[in-house]
Amino acid sequence: MSRYISFKGLHYHSLSFRLVIMIIIAVIPGLIASFQVGLEHRSRELSRIQEDVLSMVRLSADDQEEVLTRNTPTLLRLMTSLYPEVKSKDGPKISALFSRMLKEYPNFINIMAADSLTGEVYASGLPLNRPLNLADRPYFEKTLKTNNYVIGEFALGKATGKPTIVCSYPVSAGTGNIHSIIAVGIDVERMAKHSAAAQPNKDVVITLFDRNGTIIFNSHNHEKLVGKNIFGSAMWNEIKGKNGEGLYNGTDYDGIESIIAFKPLIGTSGRGDGYVAAGIERGSAIKSANRYLGQSLIGIVIGTALAFLFGLFFGHRSILRNVNSLVNAAESLAEGNMGIRTDITGKTEEFKRLSNAFDMMSEKLQQRMEAQKAAEKALFDEKEQLMVTLRSIGDGVITTDSSGFVLLMNTMAEVLTGWGQEEAEGKPLEEVFHIIHEETRERSPNPLGRIKEGGKTSELSSNAILVRRDGIELIISDSCAPIIGNDNNIIGAVLVIRDITDKRKLEDDIIKAEKLDSLGLLAGGISHDFNNLLTAILGNISLASRDLKMESPVMDMLSKAENAALRARDLTSQLLSFTTGGFLQKKTVAISGMVREITEFVLSGSNVSCEFMLPDDLLDVEIDKGQLTQVINNLVLNAIQSMEGGGRIIVNGENVDIGAGSQIPLPPKRYVRISIKDHGSGIPDSHIEKIFDPYFTTKEGGIGLGLASTYYIIKRHEGYITVDSTPGAGTTFHIYLPSSVLKAPVKEDRHGRFTGTGRILIMDDEPMVRDIGKSILAHLGFQADTSVNGHEAVARYDEAMKSGMPYTAVILDLTVPGSMGGREAAEIIMRIDPSARILASSGYSNDAAMTDFKSYGFCGVIPKPYIIDEIQKVLADILQ
Repeated sequence: MSRYISFKGLHYHSLSFRLVIMIIIAVIPGLIASFQVGLEHRSRELSRIQEDVLSMVRLSADDQEEVLTRNTPTLLRLMTSLYPEVKSKDGPKISALFSRMLKEYPNFINIMAADSLTGEVYASGLPLNRPLNLADRPYFEKTLKTNNYVIGEFALGKATGKPTIVCSYPVSAGTGNIHSIIAVGIDVERMAKHSAAAQPNKDVVITLFDRNGTIIFNSHNHEKLVGKNIFGSAMWNEIKGKNGEGLYNGTDYDGIESIIAFKPLIGTSGRGDGYVAAGIERGSAIKSANRYLGQSLIGIVIGTALAFLFGLFFGHRSILRNVNSLVNAAESLAEGNMGIRTDITGKTEEFKRLSNAFDMMSEKLQQRMEAQKAAEKALFDEKEQLMVTLRSIGDGVITTDSSGFVLLMNTMAEVLTGWGQEEAEGKPLEEVFHIIHEETRERSPNPLGRIKEGGKTSELSSNAILVRRDGIELIISDSCAPIIGNDNNIIGAVLVIRDITDKRKLEDDIIKAEKLDSLGLLAGGISHDFNNLLTAILGNISLASRDLKMESPVMDMLSKAENAALRARDLTSQLLSFTTGGFLQKKTVAISGMVREITEFVLSGSNVSCEFMLPDDLLDVEIDKGQLTQVINNLVLNAIQSMEGGGRIIVNGENVDIGAGSQIPLPPKRYVRISIKDHGSGIPDSHIEKIFDPYFTTKEGGIGLGLASTYYIIKRHEGYITVDSTPGAGTTFHIYLPSSVLKAPVKEDRHGRFTGTGRILIMDDEPMVRDIGKSILAHLGFQADTSVNGHEAVARYDEAMKSGMPYTAVILDLTVPGSMGGREAAEIIMRIDPSARILASSGYSNDAAMTDFKSYGFCGVIPKPYIIDEIQKVLADILQ
């Protein structure tokens, strides 16, 4: 080989010399172009990184401002409007409320309430070691001045050492004046860590500064850098010099060359009370670009060297080969004879190489034709494999050309759109993929249009509905990505569709449950006082009724008053079914007989009949009988009201097994399903999603709690309720309840009328309850004594025991604000007299002692409000 790569025959007249010169000249532009491409690639990489950090800093700023400008003021407005404690200026109650809210909102460091005149803090979610005054805080002054929500300044907390921003909100005294300021300390470090964790590039560092240039948070080296001040540095001057977001390229706060994006945050003085920055080390950012540039240069140098050697080698080949042999071989090759070879003799190396090249070309063409046939077969096989893959994907996939005409659809896309592949192919995407806005019902734009405009992946809004070919509507999410050709132009698009109808329904159920939890907080707060009032009303009415003759004209009025009071008690019970902390008084019951009994009772006197389809093998269930009675009562009443002209309802029961993957969101096990079907007016489609919402009603005079309480009661029983309705054709409610492994007990015998003798002690903090209880007991033949709290009740009981005249029974109110309640008093009395007969009484449904009373030493319970018949029955149970 060495004799061919020789410089003896290399002169400017030789073919090899001229060929080498031509190769070198041809390579130089490529070298320059490759170098420029490398530089451009490096520049684009830097631009992309700058856009990335800008995007990240905007996202971080938006996250924090979302909390400061939307979530926090909304929460404060709700808190001042929903909780009477906030307006009462009662420090202990407000502090307790704030303490509960701190557990629910971990972003809050503390919540305080300060007097608007003095600035003294009188309520705090966290204990204060010393008195605190907020009068000199800028946010305090601005809240008083603007009478509106104010965002404070970003700073390190003096007590916690954490980056904090305090927001404040005025509390009106009802006369238009401000009587208090609520201040909320928000944990900026927690929000910043959340934003940093959400960044896709973990090399990016998120940093927060206060208005003076002090670092208050750093996602990568917080312990080292927090508290460091960069005031006067080139970076700080760049940040303060910009009236908004911007970029900084230079030495950062840690002495490292970096690319940093920054943006001011909103505070008391507007934007600029704090700053957020996202930065990445410059060397790390452009490492791949530099590597690409170096590889390009090395490749060009190697290519140039090889080209030079190749030129030398080719220039020394013979040029005296028979040209006709090459021409004949070329003509034969052109006729399709791929096996032709040249037969050149002589010592001209150029022609020898040309001959070899020709022979190689002929051979390569022959191999290429064979390879092309193999490639075509492989391409066909690959296409078949692609189609198998697409058909197995759970999401719908549609591909189009650059003009928006459908090229390909997988099986799931055919199911979602209602179009087959052969029917849809060649049709415009708008015809096959028909989407509308969920709320406005207007036609949504073709996602392919956004692809052509932006050249990036596009996603639909969360309100997109796909209208199938058969008219069925599906809630979907989708994304549309461009298909880029070799020339970097868009040659088509890929659309991926997912049906999220079931997911949306599950989210709606979760939101509905959260609404009911909020209502439960309100219901539990009013139940005690309301039931105390009803106790006095019902007790007096029942006593008055017993002293009157049935034919007395006053008797009818008392009967109406008693019915109204009982209706109020039912309303209270309906409200109490929402309380999240309540205890269910569960017992195993035969659901078949219970449903039949309640339904027949509700239907009595109406113009509606019932057909029962309750099999004998229907499983028993473990339920709170009182609350489930309310459920059946509500549903049957709704059925009656939907059939004003009369009609027939069908009550069906069956045992069902729910397995994994069921559309009913319940754990896999065996359930009892009770279905109540009417043939009434049905529920309009616009109302079907709202019927379980609290206060939603279409009935004149309705309060909108019947179906809401029904939904919540079933939820608390670990069950589920669904509804099917066709306007004009009727409605069916399906109730799912977990089956019980226990058997329902035999019904207990009822007691007859009971009178007794002896002394009974009543403890209750409400005078009206004590008075009516004393009157009822006297009517039943007992002598009644009263006490206002547990301390007094214990003293009276101990005195009675020592005097030799013990009490026959004791009735204790469980809840006495500010003093000893019934549960503590019962423990002490049981130590004095282990044989004491003690009854628990309460207007709350969420006290465990009212359900599991024996565990607390009680013999029985008397729920408020009570009437004479109920007290008579309980006393008969424990004394006979």
